[in-house]
Amino acid sequence: PPPPASGSGQPPPPPKRSAPNPSPPTPTPIKPSKPPPGSFELVRAFREGKRKRSLVLRVWDTGGQPVFLSILQLLTAREGTVYLIVFNLAELHEAFDDAVDSIVAQLHSIQLYAAGAPVLLAGTRKDEVNGGSTATIRSLSARLHETLLRRCAPAIGGLKMCDGLCFFAVENKRGYGGDETIRQLVRAIDSAAHGLPAVQRRMPQAWLRVHDELRRI
Repeated sequence: PPPPASGSGQPPPPPKRSAPNPSPPTPTPIKPSKPPPGSFELVRAFREGKRKRSLVLRVWDTGGQPVFLSILQLLTAREGTVYLIVFNLAELHEAFDDAVDSIVAQLHSIQLYAAGAPVLLAGTRKDEVNGGSTATIRSLSARLHETLLRRCAPAIGGLKMCDGLCFFAVENKRGYGGDETIRQLVRAIDSAAHGLPAVQRRMPQAWLRVHDELRRI
């Protein structure tokens, strides 16, 4: 035993022992999420009138970057894709040639991988072009359409028009409820999507079952 402390006559107190580590909490078992309804089940529900038919669109936003244009064929399929090219109307009005070069490059890329697919042009910031003047917008559309026919006519074979214009002139600040052209654009996308060969094509029910099993993995 250790000698008593000097002057006290008493042995030193025993060293403190650290408390044992508490046992780790028992993990709460994770309940498996309910699997999504199977495609076959959805088809059956639709046929029985229990569910309305709906169309789901997945959006790939390339941001106009050239690197994405070079791999466009990996992101889309000709028979199942609606292409929307968005540009700035103010830039088209002020720097027409530069804006057209960008539009033409994207149209050529689409033509290379998906010739004949539906294409829509949407010009934003309409109010920045002479306050959204209808005459100015129509003049820009006529000039752009003439240029596209001259530079890349085969690439606009699937171009969707809007009240005689080659693009949908929208004002972002107004939103869906405040801009009728935005609502027209949504209806045009919906109509083009429903006309896609991939949407019209019927699929064997056995394939739907395989699809469901892959989703559950």
